[in-house]
Amino acid sequence: MKQSRRLDLPLRFLTAVAGLCAAGYLCCYFILAWIRMRYPYELEWMEGGCVDHVVRLLKGASLYGEPSLEFTPFIYTPFYYYVSAVFSKVFGIGFFPLRLVSFLASIGCFFIIFKFVKRETGSSFYGLLSTGLFAAAYRFSGAWLDLARLDSLFLFLLLGSAYLLFFHKSGIGLFFSGVLISLSFLTKQTALFLAVVMCLYSMIFLDRWLKIIIPLIFAGLIGLSTLFFNWLSHGWYSYYVFELPRQHRIFTLMVAGFWIQDMPFLSLALLASLTYLGNRLLCHRNKETVFHLSFFFSMILVSWFSRMHYGGYDNVLLLATAALSIYAGMGWHHVTSFASRARHASLWQYLAVLTCLLQFFLLKYDPAAQLPSTRDLLAGNALVELMKGIDGDIFMPNHGYLPSLAGKKTSAHAMALFDVLRSTDREKRGNLVYQIDHALQNGYYKTIILDGPFYGIQREVDASYTPKARVFQCTDCFWPVTGKRTRPEMLLVLKAAPGYTP
Repeated sequence: MKQSRRLDLPLRFLTAVAGLCAAGYLCCYFILAWIRMRYPYELEWMEGGCVDHVVRLLKGASLYGEPSLEFTPFIYTPFYYYVSAVFSKVFGIGFFPLRLVSFLASIGCFFIIFKFVKRETGSSFYGLLSTGLFAAAYRFSGAWLDLARLDSLFLFLLLGSAYLLFFHKSGIGLFFSGVLISLSFLTKQTALFLAVVMCLYSMIFLDRWLKIIIPLIFAGLIGLSTLFFNWLSHGWYSYYVFELPRQHRIFTLMVAGFWIQDMPFLSLALLASLTYLGNRLLCHRNKETVFHLSFFFSMILVSWFSRMHYGGYDNVLLLATAALSIYAGMGWHHVTSFASRARHASLWQYLAVLTCLLQFFLLKYDPAAQLPSTRDLLAGNALVELMKGIDGDIFMPNHGYLPSLAGKKTSAHAMALFDVLRSTDREKRGNLVYQIDHALQNGYYKTIILDGPFYGIQREVDASYTPKARVFQCTDCFWPVTGKRTRPEMLLVLKAAPGYTP
């Protein structure tokens, strides 16, 4: 008996350390998010473009229309922009309200993950481990949860829908599950595959009339919203939301790279998840097991598929990270529960807690590297002052919203233009190239600021503009802390502009 207690003491200590790691990662995220939320410039290069979308809504303009140099939308559904527009009316235009929406949605994700695991295991501790694991994967999934981007809201709505489908199979629960999965799709189209899986599960495994609630609501809301936005935009909604995304090329290196480069960082969570799911498959062959298997593997497959698309960054790993966080907690709970009934119980318990600790270690990151520096802030202020001193509007396609800080008009974001310029629709691509070429040749912008060569129109740029000065003298300032590593590099002036000397 005394020997058993001696063994229990280090086990309890290691278990407490695991809990502290989970809580520590959560606290670290909240502190980082609070600091980053108030930064007045881009943390990621497409954030400014998202602010431009919200500004357009606040002006009463349609998001979806013919691609133009003035504004071209990103290839996403619009719900995040509408929610952010409401917050922007309260807090003012800028990055803060959009980041606040994402931050609140991320808290919702943490809460659902905790509740999911607690309901399934009966243990708040393992709910904490799962929530802490999701927080620990913050940098792994792109340091994305608190950005002015739509992914956190998309994930929160998706997890909420799945939670209601599994734990609240009443008419009202399924109704709200259908609404949430529809809103998740209206935030990001990636939800479509998960929605189809949930609809199929409902139709096969739910009782009587309950089986049609989610499919009917999803089909109805998506169908009606598509008709409405197509009517509002004269058909352009479907072009951006459905046609352009289908034309994205596959990045063949990530077909295997997802498993070779990404998944090793969550390998122990994957092992714990498969342990739990394998046990359910062997011992509990029921509809709940079908839900767990279909939900888990759907989340993994969608992350994999998204990672394979050209331009897929670490943020697409959020779905896989959420699924692994949920089921790893269940797996560690299962091993610990099994150990209490097995021979060499302490060995199994040590195995569970040590793999948990090692998984937390594999996801370690430098919090300071996720924060912009004082030098970045000063460089941003200097850039705004530079733009204020320039006559006329400035074409600055890589950084939406920033010109407006200097009182200038914004233009279409480079990523939105790039999606059209690389499309297979020659007519739409040609019309956009003509607009850009016409504007540049006729001096609509006397000054442009570029990050580097501009895909599709660099020849037109070279023909009409000449480099005048570098934007920054420092080599290590004003780089975004996540996403594509890019910043304003070169200020170019129109060759025919007054005062220009060849």
